[in-house]
Amino acid sequence: MRINTALILCAGFGKRLNPLTLDTPKPLIKLNNITVLETCINLIESLGIQQIILNTFYLKDQIHDFINNKKFKSKITIIEDGENILDTGGGIKI
Repeated sequence: MRINTALILCAGFGKRLNPLTLDTPKPLIKLNNITVLETCINLIESLGIQQIILNTFYLKDQIHDFINNKKFKSKITIIEDGENILDTGGGIKI
C-alpha cells in the first residue's frame, strides 16, 4: 500500500509557545532559519508523497501567504476549520 496524501494540522493557537505565537502561527515559527511547516513539507515530499492537505484556523492568512509564495513540488490544498476552532486534532474529523 502506498500513501498518496498527507495531512498537516496547522489550525491551533500554539499557546504553549507564547509569546512567539502571538503574531506568528506555530507552523511558521523558524528553527535554524526554516519554518516548522517547510521542514514538514520537505520531509513529506522526500517520502514521495505528492499531495498535502493543511488545515488552518489561527492566523490562517499568514499560512496561505507562505504557501502561495513558496514553490513546493507537491500539490498543497488548504482547508479552513470554519468559524470555530475544532479542538486538538479536530481537523482529522472533517
